Amino acid sequence: MTHGRPTAAKTEEYRGRGVAIMGGRRPKSRILPAAGAVGVRPYTEAPEPLAPERLGKHGVAYWRRIVPLLVEQRALTPLHLEALQALCEAWDRYTHFRLWLLEDPARWVFESKSGFPRLSPQATAMSQALEDCRKLWPLFGLHPSGVAGVSAVSMLAEEARQKTIGDEESRPPWIKREIKRAGDLAN
Repeated sequence: MTHGRPTAAKTEEYRGRGVAIMGGRRPKSRILPAAGAVGVRPYTEAPEPLAPERLGKHGVAYWRRIVPLLVEQRALTPLHLEALQALCEAWDRYTHFRLWLLEDPARWVFESKSGFPRLSPQATAMSQALEDCRKLWPLFGLHPSGVAGVSAVSMLAEEARQKTIGDEESRPPWIKREIKRAGDLAN
């Protein structure tokens, strides 16, 4: 039995059976080059983006609190800045209305024209701002459901690495690959 390319006679025999013969170039390897290889750019820390001027004081404080965390996790790219700004604006609205309502508990409800108590427009605005935050938090991994989507595999690999320290040979191959990938990203 010979290996390699089939002869012309074998090719005709295969075609008669309906077997497809692939032609052309071999596909390129999909393996990423190792860190430090020629032509591979090392990861460089990007400076933390400044808070937009139009944010309120609570939004700026929130921006300053979460941006360093997102940069550290490498979860913030220039494409995320508009969504981050929307999140900080929603947090600013939520905090503003929340503090205003907490100053006087009577502000939560008002009496409608028909005489029934109704939720104040400020309480409704606060609730809507919090709902906007809940929609945006998972995009950055700032909510338990978002954390699972952002770094579930990395968390599993780190947990497995901690459990098998000193026993590297018994680790499953996917954990070895994930630990290597995480190490390459850290460098």
